[in-house]
Amino acid sequence: MPYIKQEDRAFVDYEIKTLANEIKRVINDSGGREGMMNYVISQLINQVYDPKTMRYSDMNDVVGMLDCCKMEFYRKVAAPYEDKKELENGKVY
Repeated sequence: MPYIKQEDRAFVDYEIKTLANEIKRVINDSGGREGMMNYVISQLINQVYDPKTMRYSDMNDVVGMLDCCKMEFYRKVAAPYEDKKELENGKVY
């Protein structure tokens, strides 16, 4: 879950912002946002969890974390957007 303590966020937020700005710069020059994001996420996982020494429980943790990230993004970003569009354009179901 992304709701960690503020003091735990502080040490990474600056670096994340720096990386995000660099990614945006590179993407503006060459495109490929989804490939770049996939690469960055994969590399973060590879550097936090060493693929050569991973155990099944580590792999399970990574897959679960990625699923939870996806679900939280949907819950906080995609679902409200869909709700707004439903109000604007009418229900489908």
